Amino acid sequence: MVKVAIDIGTNTLLMLIETAQHQYTNVHRIARLGEKLHSTGYISQSALERACLILDEYYELLQNYGTYTLRVVGTAALRIASNSKDVLNTLTQHIHAPIEIISGDEEAQYTFLGTVENDEPSVVIDIGGGSTEIVYGSKNNGIVWRNSFPIGAVTCTERFFDESDKSTHIHELVFNELLSIPDKIQKNIASSSFIYANAGTPTTIAAVAQNLEIYDESKVHNYEIQFEQLCQFEQLFHSISIEELKDMNGVHPERADILPSGTSILKSIFQFFRINSCFVSTKGLRYGVIQTI
Repeated sequence: MVKVAIDIGTNTLLMLIETAQHQYTNVHRIARLGEKLHSTGYISQSALERACLILDEYYELLQNYGTYTLRVVGTAALRIASNSKDVLNTLTQHIHAPIEIISGDEEAQYTFLGTVENDEPSVVIDIGGGSTEIVYGSKNNGIVWRNSFPIGAVTCTERFFDESDKSTHIHELVFNELLSIPDKIQKNIASSSFIYANAGTPTTIAAVAQNLEIYDESKVHNYEIQFEQLCQFEQLFHSISIEELKDMNGVHPERADILPSGTSILKSIFQFFRINSCFVSTKGLRYGVIQTI
């Protein structure tokens, strides 16, 4: 049986197709569904049209597989938009399947399930366009703690667009959110055996660090980002123009503008928990969702 999971995020629309013998195909498109959502409160017509075109493409591609089982989930942008219901109805017509808006806690849970590949105490950091999930637990004992924070690479980019020192504002925003985490959980996270970071920011950092002209998942997955390296990239990304970022090997042109903010979010999380390094995961939410089918 062919299984398919689609993750409709604030920035990306990701599709994972699982065929026989656990063979996976990933399809990645950027719709920026949450464009200007922070300032307007609703998903714009232009963003909706971009998402519809992508879902049309996905639906056409899936017809090549004949019979398949599909689960589609929506995250932060669809959770908070004032016109979410109308947007959901429109998107459903283009993918020809129901779309579930999952909670932040559910997003964190599926992300952990789809990311962790060992039985040791682990942390998953998922920096999305509209929210950031942090999850602590293990495969054997389950999730001990999880939370979703309303901070994302898209929302921070738009919120601090006119600020000359975006990194300081993002640092303060992230720290204020993380201070609510119980002390015991903070210590457990800091001492975890494995810390993973997934989504576009860490995968892009891994690609840039290796100067990849062509994205290679086998080189990006499990790449280890060191704190000092992360600090250097944050400074670099904030100091050059978006056009210069677009020209860098490893940077997707449609992700360049939100990369500085995403990097500042990740660095702030490193600083808060005193993390020295993390492993990049190319998996995440969609891999967790597909296990529920």
